[in-house]
Amino acid sequence: MTDKLHFVKVEPAAPDMDGWRDRPTVTFECRGDRNSKCHQYPDCDCEGWCEGHEHPSVAHDECWMQGWFDNDGHSYEGPESNDMDECGVPRDLAASGQIVAQYEYDGYLSWEFAA
Repeated sequence: MTDKLHFVKVEPAAPDMDGWRDRPTVTFECRGDRNSKCHQYPDCDCEGWCEGHEHPSVAHDECWMQGWFDNDGHSYEGPESNDMDECGVPRDLAASGQIVAQYEYDGYLSWEFAA
């Protein structure tokens, strides 16, 4: 998804006495509203949906990406990413800005900061 509505702020955790950093805090913000495309999705109990889903899309107060960020269902895919870290976000990353994101068929949301 490439629009100017979605922003993320990443704040690293303070290091412990051994220098280890826990999972950083990732804050997602959608600046859209009920009329934005990201707020239009089916209102059903299906486990998933994509374009052409049998249930029609309706307007929602919440962006479809919000739940993925709230429940750690996202993975940072930018140049600083480290596939070996189970955290999904580099532990020392401190950044904020507009993002580009997409749903991955493996069941998570991938994202990176927009260029």
